Amino acid sequence: MKLRQVLHLWAGVPFLLGVGILPSLALSLAEGDGLAPVYLQILVLMIALAGLARWLGSSPERVDPPLGHLVVVVAWIGAGVLGALPYLMGAALPRFTAAIFESVSGFTATGSTMLTAIEEVPRSLLLWRSLTHWVGGIGIILMVLAVLPRTVGSRMLYGAEAPLSLEAQPQPRFSAVIRSYLAIYAALTAIQVVLLWLGPMDLFEAVCHSFAAIAGGGFSTRSLSIGAWDDLYTEIVLMVFMLAGATSFYAHLRAVLERSPRVYLKNGEIRLFMGIVAVSTVLVAGDLVVRQGLAVGQALRGGAFQVVSIITTTGFATEDFELWPVMPQVLLILLMFVGGCSASTSGSIKVVRYQVTAKSLFLQVRRHLHPNLVHVLRLGTRVIRPEQVEAVQLYFLAYLGLATISVLGLSVLGVDGATSITAVAATLGNVGPGLGTVGPFDNFAHLPEAASWILILCMLAGRLEILGLATLFLPELWRYGRPQRRGAATGSSFMLAFNRVVWSAVAALFAVTLLVGCSSEPQSYPRAHPVVEATELSPLRQAVESAHEQVEKANARLSSDDAAAREDLQRALHQLDDLRWYYLPLMEAREAALNAYREAWAGDDERRDRFLAQTRRLLLQVVERAGPQVDKMVEKQLEILADAEAEAHAGHDPRPQLEKLASEIVHAVQEAPLVLGENRYHLPDRKE
Repeated sequence: MKLRQVLHLWAGVPFLLGVGILPSLALSLAEGDGLAPVYLQILVLMIALAGLARWLGSSPERVDPPLGHLVVVVAWIGAGVLGALPYLMGAALPRFTAAIFESVSGFTATGSTMLTAIEEVPRSLLLWRSLTHWVGGIGIILMVLAVLPRTVGSRMLYGAEAPLSLEAQPQPRFSAVIRSYLAIYAALTAIQVVLLWLGPMDLFEAVCHSFAAIAGGGFSTRSLSIGAWDDLYTEIVLMVFMLAGATSFYAHLRAVLERSPRVYLKNGEIRLFMGIVAVSTVLVAGDLVVRQGLAVGQALRGGAFQVVSIITTTGFATEDFELWPVMPQVLLILLMFVGGCSASTSGSIKVVRYQVTAKSLFLQVRRHLHPNLVHVLRLGTRVIRPEQVEAVQLYFLAYLGLATISVLGLSVLGVDGATSITAVAATLGNVGPGLGTVGPFDNFAHLPEAASWILILCMLAGRLEILGLATLFLPELWRYGRPQRRGAATGSSFMLAFNRVVWSAVAALFAVTLLVGCSSEPQSYPRAHPVVEATELSPLRQAVESAHEQVEKANARLSSDDAAAREDLQRALHQLDDLRWYYLPLMEAREAALNAYREAWAGDDERRDRFLAQTRRLLLQVVERAGPQVDKMVEKQLEILADAEAEAHAGHDPRPQLEKLASEIVHAVQEAPLVLGENRYHLPDRKE
């Protein structure tokens, strides 16, 4: 392999990342967050790397497929590594694995995050985080094409971003097509920024969410994602542009050139995609109405947003769908394996592959009935060649195979089943959130080091269409560019053996690194995420359902028995007070305690103490509101918290006490229905 040619082509990656750090640098200088020197150092480093790569490299006369494949993979991996520098140097994610995970998640437009307190991260770093989505959404390889020679290789490199665009390709020069795509991408982003800015978001939030929505990513500036605004206008705007990003950019280009929206209606893939969205929304909303008693409008609003967010592989959330019934959850998991249209910014398998597979299956059935007839597989007006069908089938096999192996890997590392399956589906499909401990309002910070690397591989494989990444393991890729001279068999064999030794050493070093990372991880590191697990939600659900039943009874008795109606309403109020003054503060206290645990594990004493203080404040709130029935339970929790605070102030490790506190809170929540009585609350002054 001609390393100098790879270096020359790869030089565009650090150059573009250096340009991309400029907005964060400007924002840091404007807000004075102290990160400007970090961004300046990164800018200088990127320019130096780009110049060094160009100086050491040499421009190829043409980009052959082996060289192009290697440049594609190296560009994505290089962007993931270099993009982690702001997180590492800015101390937002001091762990190397966490920083790489966040960077790769950004550039692959996945949206899975390692950050536990997003609101506390400097806005300049959040801007960089969202910008990685925007760059990765259109494809960093697409961006690098601006500095590549106009050769046959450019068209092949574009194929990594649109592997199966079965519509006829535009006829103008390929570079002109790329410029048109980038112009459409930038125009859609700008329009979305303006529309979001007209709503409750400020300009910074509008820019960050526009970068994420059009790119099919899911990074937000709030821990509660889009649910933090609870605004219908914002949700509608985001849904429109999430769908626009998941629609074929070839269709966008044709619609612009022909000045007609009928282009979308004529495209069979887009029609099927929109049909899946509509049917899934109706199914989810209907189940929420029937099983949870939601109003039709509320169910349609929440169901539509989550369906669009998942199928476009964006990953924004307005609802915690971990609290939904089983059927909507299963449907959302299935949509993670669908994705958007070909030649779009969405990830996952993509609708066109399902079209080809379904038509191929139907064709095989017809051949079984009529073996002597000549059948042609068509998609629209185009004839699908056998090699294209074979490529689709191989992709399905590779996708499911990698997903199975990854799920098994996470299970071996101790990750529970629901988390393993949905985390792999979310990262391999570049979706973002899953279920279990990686739900829509959770994060991936609690996973073991080795599990994080498995998911990093899944994100890269999903973005590079799996087979593109698999080419790295072909020997002929590494023999490309070697002179084939007669009598050089000995030298060739020597070089092949040398390559095997080098790659074996690299693999061994990587394995040792993972083992060291796993062995250095605390044995008591909590596998559960701090928000809420399904088993812990049963008392909350019981209280809500019981209150709902009491209100219905009161409504039924209003005309016949006013006294009984007042009694039913009183019970409902008590159960709502259960939620407000006991269950929710306790669950928030558990979340704060486990956040303090993780900050102690990460060595950040300041943030650890902040979460300890938050835990004490929440527990004292429960004591203030609740009666003597629960005082003993909360007093025990306060004693454990005091031990943890004493250990922390003495410079010792408070994690054992914090883990014990989290378990004690879970026990208190489970036992609460048995000890809470009817008149138990010291209700606060209603002036609050």
